[in-house]
Amino acid sequence: MAVTSRIAENKGIVKSMQMIKENIRKKYKSCMPKKAQSQAAFDYSLPFPLMIGLYYTILNPLQNALHLSSELIANATNLLNQIPGASMNIGGRFSEMSIIRHFDELSPYLKDILGADYDKVHHFSQSLIS
Repeated sequence: MAVTSRIAENKGIVKSMQMIKENIRKKYKSCMPKKAQSQAAFDYSLPFPLMIGLYYTILNPLQNALHLSSELIANATNLLNQIPGASMNIGGRFSEMSIIRHFDELSPYLKDILGADYDKVHHFSQSLIS
């Protein structure tokens, strides 16, 4: 008997808390202008795509920051994997970042592959290092 009365009492408390919460939500929405309500929804949806874009720019800087073609990057990575000693530094998920990080050592091999884009990659690697 005492248990059922406590359960009924708890259900009543939960309902009253839900009503209070709903009243607060209604008052908040009525005080907030319509433009601010749509702006609040936009503010919450904006950070996720920005963070995804930032992640992939860091992961693939040659493609996403310098806009080099994926074929050019694949050719550079394949050539650098054939060089003894360089294959330890290049490869895997962060191959583009490895190319930039070790650009000074690998630049003689990359001049022919990168062609006109060599200066862009050289400048980019120097800006990240210093």
